[in-house]
Amino acid sequence: MVVARGIRRRRGREYHILPLQYVPDAHHIPPRTHHKISSIPWHAGFVFLIPTLLVILQVHSQGSSPLRTHPLNMWIFIICCFFYCFALGFYMKPQNSYQKLLAKVAFISGSLASAALMSVFVVAP
Repeated sequence: MVVARGIRRRRGREYHILPLQYVPDAHHIPPRTHHKISSIPWHAGFVFLIPTLLVILQVHSQGSSPLRTHPLNMWIFIICCFFYCFALGFYMKPQNSYQKLLAKVAFISGSLASAALMSVFVVAP
């Protein structure tokens, strides 16, 4: 959608119109972001798996805190999520020379985060 420029006068009233600019639609995804996200097929798996495991963990440990019953697993999960978010964020920056390394760091840290959450259900408190 393109917005016009200038001031219009109609019947003695002034209508101020915004400067000429491009206003994206609500569901518009810039092409470079869409390309980057679609080039990471395992990201969709982590986006589904990690929140699902967190909900199951919340239901599973209603009476106690997972940070108290499984401190090592939960700290590994938090640190791996931290690395995953930063690696994915820097991977999506345009013209980054470390694309392959960041993709591997994001994949490994996402896998470790998922494994740390799954290990909470396997290991007895």
